[in-house]
Amino acid sequence: MRSQRNSPVPHSADELFPWLFDRLGIDPGAVTASPATRSRRPIVGVSAETPQKLWELFRIIDVVVAYQAAINRGRVQRGRRPLPFAALDLSAGCLAYLNPSDSAGQPLVGSPGQLLEALIRHNVGYQLALFEQNDQVLELLHRHLSTSLQHLGSNGRQVSVLEGSYGQLAKPWIEQHIWPGMPGLMVIDVNDVFDSPALRTIAQCPELNHVDIALHLPVAMSKWPKRRVPPATVDEVQSAFGKQYWQFANPRGKYQWMWWYGTNNPKMRVLAERAFVDEDSQAGQARRDRVVATRAKWNQRGQLSFDDAFGVTDA
Repeated sequence: MRSQRNSPVPHSADELFPWLFDRLGIDPGAVTASPATRSRRPIVGVSAETPQKLWELFRIIDVVVAYQAAINRGRVQRGRRPLPFAALDLSAGCLAYLNPSDSAGQPLVGSPGQLLEALIRHNVGYQLALFEQNDQVLELLHRHLSTSLQHLGSNGRQVSVLEGSYGQLAKPWIEQHIWPGMPGLMVIDVNDVFDSPALRTIAQCPELNHVDIALHLPVAMSKWPKRRVPPATVDEVQSAFGKQYWQFANPRGKYQWMWWYGTNNPKMRVLAERAFVDEDSQAGQARRDRVVATRAKWNQRGQLSFDDAFGVTDA
């Protein structure tokens, strides 16, 4: 096992994945593509924009965990015990996989590997919960997780792989492992984000008061008309988590995928180096307005056309 502390973090998306594979001890040449459905769609969703998505997530994870590490150092200096960190990934996936959207089949490291790496590098005591329900994906997740834990010298007893639906398993795990003042980060990148009452129930757990949220939203999906069962709105999903402070990344693609980072920490800085903006800023309000408004509502305001204002053709 090589030394894991004081390793300089990458400064670009191109550097990120080779660095992560080295940190986790996973051979990128041995990584396979995500298992596929019967219709040959990858179970772990990937696109040409996935590397950018994971690069943005890396910064969220690194800043939040580093912040807690600094708090713990201060607590130790004052003779107090450091606080453990709760890390949750509601749709863990394979941990490492190939991106078939890239002509060379770029190997990627997903959110479980990023969470584990940051917790070890910043020397934060933790409880890590990874939720995954697909048997084929679970096989790869266990394999890559075992390799990473061994390479990092981490105690596997601090990691829970919960095999099944997050809607059924997350709330009991939260109630058992997190108390209301415990810090943490929950990564939410699930396909049914607007159609899951269970997610909004989880969001309202009082134990999550100090657990920050990295929420990956396909915002355009909330605007599709003629749904048999009307989906939750962006407002409803966002408000369910009860976070006072939000930051928005740039939207990507025709579904307007974007990270929404929520916290109750008034001192958390804006992640401007990843082009995040604070919700309460003028830029934040404009960005939110862009993704929440439908084309019809926007054009009714008598302003620039939706396409001219935002350069998009969706929604």
